[in-house]
This record gives sequence, C-alpha cells and structure tokens, in this order.
Amino acid sequence: MTQDIFFTYGIWIVVALAWACAVAVRWYGRRLDAVENPERPLRSGERPAYPTARNVDFDETTLSILLSDRRRISLPLEWYPRLNAATRAQREKVRFSRVGLHWEEVGEDILIDDLLTGDMDRTHRPPLAAE
Repeated sequence: MTQDIFFTYGIWIVVALAWACAVAVRWYGRRLDAVENPERPLRSGERPAYPTARNVDFDETTLSILLSDRRRISLPLEWYPRLNAATRAQREKVRFSRVGLHWEEVGEDILIDDLLTGDMDRTHRPPLAAE
C-alpha cells in the first residue's frame, strides 16, 4: 500500500515538473526570440519582454530616453563616445526596435535591457583603480 502511494505521488511530481519545465522553456524561448529577432512583429497577445524606447532627446551633455512604461532614463553623453562625436543630424537618425535603439551612420546600438540592468556602452572602459 505504501509503495502504491509513493508511486502515485511520484508520477504526479514528475508530471508537475515536466509541466513547469515546458512553461519555462516556452516563456524563456519567447524572451530569447524577442532579443535575437527584434524586427519580428509581436504575436497576438504577446507583450515585449521589457519596456521599449519611445523617444530620444539630446542636449549638450545628456542622452535622455523615454520608455513605453513612462520612465525616462537620462545618461551622460560621454558614456557613448560615438554618439558624443556625432553631429545633430546623425543623432536624429535613430531607429527604434523592440530591444533598443540603433544609429546606422554612427554605428551605435543601445539595448534597453542593458540600461535597466546598469550596463554601460560596450566601448566605454572605466579606468581601473590601480591606474
């Protein structure tokens, strides 16, 4: 009798774990698909994995990005040397995607996910403490 109970519960535990894994794979698969294929249109009922950029503003020293959830991220323009060196006309030629911003002429890409996690521009190398 005890073996039957363990066998029955064991089967249900395996089924529950398999279901949880399938849900996780489907969710993470969608997130990865959105990152790897930013130009793919959203499926019906699908939301972006994270907020998208709606607007970009520049002044002499600041890059300001308005997100779809109404947050505004302002960053020093010196963190992005290619944008800092670009002309006003080049800065205005920004292309918005679901994962970030792209300036074709300047060769700059900014991922919204990187901004939200605190990652800076890949070309910016802060000085080491030992230097």
